[in-house]
This record gives sequence, structure tokens and C-alpha cells, in this order.
Amino acid sequence: MNYLMLICIGLLGWWLLKTLKAPAAGLIGPMFFVGITNMLGFNFPELPKLSVTIFQIILGIFVGMKIKREEFKVLKNRNILYAGILVLAWTVSSSLLAANTLMTFTHLDVATALLGGTPGGLSEMSVAAFSYGANVPTVALLQLLRLTFIVLTIPFLALTIKEKNGCIHGQKCDETVEKEKEKKSINPEIIASGVLLGTLFIYLEIPAGGLIGSIIGVGISSVMLKKSAYLPKHIHLVAQIGIGISVGLKFTEETLHQLRQLIGPMIILPFFMVISGIILAFIIKSITKWDISTCLLCSAPAGLSQMIIVAEDIDCDIFMVSFFQTTRLLTIYLILPQVFTWYLK
Repeated sequence: MNYLMLICIGLLGWWLLKTLKAPAAGLIGPMFFVGITNMLGFNFPELPKLSVTIFQIILGIFVGMKIKREEFKVLKNRNILYAGILVLAWTVSSSLLAANTLMTFTHLDVATALLGGTPGGLSEMSVAAFSYGANVPTVALLQLLRLTFIVLTIPFLALTIKEKNGCIHGQKCDETVEKEKEKKSINPEIIASGVLLGTLFIYLEIPAGGLIGSIIGVGISSVMLKKSAYLPKHIHLVAQIGIGISVGLKFTEETLHQLRQLIGPMIILPFFMVISGIILAFIIKSITKWDISTCLLCSAPAGLSQMIIVAEDIDCDIFMVSFFQTTRLLTIYLILPQVFTWYLK
């Protein structure tokens, strides 16, 4: 019964935001409604880990389906390489700056401030907090607030800019419409490659492995076989709603108690991340000459799956968004741990 009520609340959130023509309604609606309901004391059970993994793989498959051989040609552009290096440097520097800002305005210890200020995944940063001896609930709350604030601001900003540029939400640009007219078949061998590589990445415990692995698997097989895969859009919507519900479940009664003690960080951290992300977006735009909406989603310090959902929903360059968000994630999970170890000595 609890699961049925949870799904109904998630669907209600999706329907209401869809009616309001909000961007990424399948993600934001369930996240917002389930989160509020959970904080009020309903205490819904967590979604099975397997279901969340399946949702991630589905999202990755849909991203991979958009990758064509010609997409890889843009990676030869030096400007994109420069922009990628800039994102890497920004990720490291912004994390350290956010940590120092938190320590200046609060009484947080160094490890908690470092992990709370890093724009990484909620679950991954919470696990890392155990290893570094940080305050785990505080790290989880700071990550949750950052993710929520960014997901509720950046998509609306990007959508507003899109509308002013003549590509209105709910109406695809001419080039996109032409692409969607192309006939596609399911091509199960391509879908299977995404599922297999996503599963392998999960087994190897690669951060966001299900998502990244399925993107790579479908993308590479599509390019090699010179075929395009297809899945019904309602499958994609189910995955969006599932991810939104899983994020919303991170809001608990304990979250309300912690909110009173973290008023300072609540204001400082999300505001800093959004402003610095917007500045980075304009720098990327000056380098690449892309539209600012795509640049905003490329630079947004939010989750990979969330930004991919938004990029597809408002018709931004999903390949570039996934490329830059993956670069940011790899920086966080491969480079920042070494920086933190040195910084905490």
C-alpha cells in the first residue's frame, strides 16, 4: 500500500508540473511532492536498489540512442578540449572554495566542509563521508540542498532563454523535428550492449556506472553498426519519474531538524554553486559559441541523470551535456579524493 501511495504522489507531481509546462516535469514533480510528503512524516519505504539501477540504465540508453558517428567529430575541436579542461579546473577549485566558505561562516570541520561543498552525487559523497570521518548526516543534507536548489533553478533559467530564442518548450526546433521523422527500429543488439555495459560498470562499482556504461554501450554500438535504436518514449518517462521519486525519498523528518542548524550553509552553498555555474556557462559559451542554455546545463553542478533529463526535455545538445557532466563526475571521483587526502594532512 505504501508503494502504491508513493507512486500516486509521484505521478501527481509529474502531472501538475506537466500541466504548468515546467521543464523536466517527470523529474522535478515527483522529487518535490514525494520530498515534502516524506518530510511531513509519511516515511515511505526506499525504492528497491535494483529498480533505481534499471531507471539509470534506461536513461543512459536514451542518451546513447542520440549519439551518431558525426557527433564524435566535434570532440576534435580544440575549443571543446579547452572547455573540458576548464570544467575540470573549475570542479576542483570551486569545491575547495565552497569548503573554505562553509568553514568561514559555520563551525563545520574540514572533512565535512570539503565533502559537503563538493558538487558530487548524494549517495557517493555520503559514503565518502564515512571514510574521511566527516559528519555523514550533514554532508548528505548539504548535498541534497545543493541538488534540489540547482534542479529547481537552472532548468527554468535554461528554458526561459530557450523560449526567448524562439525554441519554445513543447515545440521542437526544425532540425530536431526533421531528425525525429527518421524511421527507427528497436535493434535489440544495440539496446543489449547498453544494458550489458551498464551492468558491468555497476559490478565494477564505477560511480554512476549504470548511466555512463549504458550511454557508452549504446553509443559505440550505434556508431560501429551504423544503426539507430529506438524505444517508446513512455519508457523514458517512467525512468524519469522513478529517479525523481528516489531523490525525493532522501527528504526525511530528520532533514527538518537539521535545516534549523544549517541555515547559513543552506543559503551560502547553493547560491555559490549556482552563481559560479552560471559564470562558467558564459565562459564556455565564449569558447565554444554554443547557445547559453546548453552551456548552462553543461556547467551545472548537479547530477548527470538530472541534467540529461533536462537537456532532452528542453531540446539542448544532449551529447555535449552528457560529455561535460561526465567530465565533471570523473574529476570528482578520480582526482578530488587525491586532493582531499593532501588537503586533510
